[in-house]
Amino acid sequence: MTENGTKHVNALLLELGGKMGIPALSLDGRGARSLRIGGRVFTLQYVEQRDELYCICTVGELSPEWDRRAAAQTFLLDRNCFFRGVGIGVLGVRKGESDIFYTVRFPCSGLEFQEFESLFQAIVTAAGKIAGQLDEAVAATGEKSGAAAGFSDGICGLRV
Repeated sequence: MTENGTKHVNALLLELGGKMGIPALSLDGRGARSLRIGGRVFTLQYVEQRDELYCICTVGELSPEWDRRAAAQTFLLDRNCFFRGVGIGVLGVRKGESDIFYTVRFPCSGLEFQEFESLFQAIVTAAGKIAGQLDEAVAATGEKSGAAAGFSDGICGLRV
C-alpha cells in the first residue's frame, strides 16, 4: 500500500469509527477492515494499484434447490443490467461458491470524509434493501406451482 493512500483511508476510517463508537478504526496489514452493521459484515479493502476502496458485503446465498437458485440468479442478472437497484455497485457470485456479494468500488484520491460517510451509508442501506428484495424473489418461487414456474414438463424445464 502506498503510505499516502493508506494514511488517507485510515484517516477516513478513524473519523468514521469515532462517529460509530469504534476507537482507532483502521486498515489491517493487508489493507482491509471488516465491520458488522445491522447483522451484516462489510469488508473495506484498499487497493493500492488503483488507489480505490472496495466495500464488499454478503447479501444472500444461492440455494442448492434448482428453482430457488434460478430465481436468485435471475434476480442478480436483472439487477446488474443497467444497475437497477444496486446503485453504483454490482452483485456477483464467485465460481464454485454460493455467497452472493454486493460490491462497490470508489476512488480514494481527494475523497473527503463527508462524501465517504455518505457513500458508506448508501452502501449499507442498499445492501439491506437488496438482501430483502433477493429474499422476496427467492421466496416467491415457493408460491408458484411447478407448471406455473415452467419446471414440471419435459427435461430441464423444456416443454415437449
